[in-house]
Amino acid sequence: MQEIYKLKILINTFILFLAVTAPCPADSKIEGTNDSQPIQITLKDIKWLVFSDTKHQEERNLIIKANEKEINEAERATGKKLKIFIALKDIDEDNTNEIFTYVGHSEYCSDKGNCALTIYKVTEDKIENIGPTITPYIPIDRPGHHNLIGIINTQTLNHADIIIGSIICRWRGNRYEAL
Repeated sequence: MQEIYKLKILINTFILFLAVTAPCPADSKIEGTNDSQPIQITLKDIKWLVFSDTKHQEERNLIIKANEKEINEAERATGKKLKIFIALKDIDEDNTNEIFTYVGHSEYCSDKGNCALTIYKVTEDKIENIGPTITPYIPIDRPGHHNLIGIINTQTLNHADIIIGSIICRWRGNRYEAL
């Protein structure tokens, strides 16, 4: 009995040691290159987007209308309703939010997630996909999704730089591209 008590104390001490000595997530760094220039970003430099499958109904209706054929086909194929996850953020300083979206549905994601992210720019007469062609790991059916997709406090050509997972994306004049 005394050995079990000593073992519990040893395990708790080890866990406490790990908690105290672990690096602070806010100080974690993401490193890479941008056009041959080194980049170093800390997690403090990122504003993470929070996605919702219930808020932003007006924007959700725009996405559904723009992708009506594909959505109908996907729902018919599986007999399941699509969940459209949306986050809004103005990334080009025009005082209009761009729509970050992905669909939680087996026709758009693998069984483990990996849902395709799309970024839409909405103007008076059209909705345009301006996002990079990246399929980040995004879990299906878990609203919120903190620390997966964020806005970095740097800009390229007057557009906010974006981070998707650990991939940095920059504006290239007509759409975002991964570095």
